[in-house]
Amino acid sequence: MLILGAALVLVLLVPLAGGRFGNLARLRLRGTWLVVAALLVQIVVISIVTDAPEWVSKTFHLSTYVALGVFVLLNRRVPFMWVLVLGVLANFVVIAANGGVMPASATALRSAGRAVKKGFNNSAVLSHPRLRFLGDVFSTPRSLPMANVFSVGDVVLVVGLVLMAFAVTRTDVDADVPYLRPLEDAV
Repeated sequence: MLILGAALVLVLLVPLAGGRFGNLARLRLRGTWLVVAALLVQIVVISIVTDAPEWVSKTFHLSTYVALGVFVLLNRRVPFMWVLVLGVLANFVVIAANGGVMPASATALRSAGRAVKKGFNNSAVLSHPRLRFLGDVFSTPRSLPMANVFSVGDVVLVVGLVLMAFAVTRTDVDADVPYLRPLEDAV
């Protein structure tokens, strides 16, 4: 829901700010396979293989944040990528400090209409969470589509994505910058 809201902001504001969505197609991103792999691993660990030993699920979940960290470091020349680094780092630190699980607020989970499920939970109410303020303490109300809980790190990631998209879409078409393919190479 958070990402959809950010996408709506971009669609509405980029043209008003003189940006060009075509520049997003020219964006050079290294290691995009890391993002795809991280998302696939999270889907498998969280939704498909729910009966794996907990230490296996936690290890794989934590490794996805390492993969995302490598991705953002590979692409550090892209404007505002450092903001994404902060978001990934915030999520990684709190998950690592809590043994591979994002601590969630019971209030936030109830507000989002999320039930506790059996097996590994990537986001769960913990009896003694570390760095609780970095956990999933916010929620979108259950009355909204795709209601969910989210963390400070998630907010930072979305802000970084919006800032990056604005910077990239507002880059001069003729600019020779390392993070954009030349116009003739864009598809």
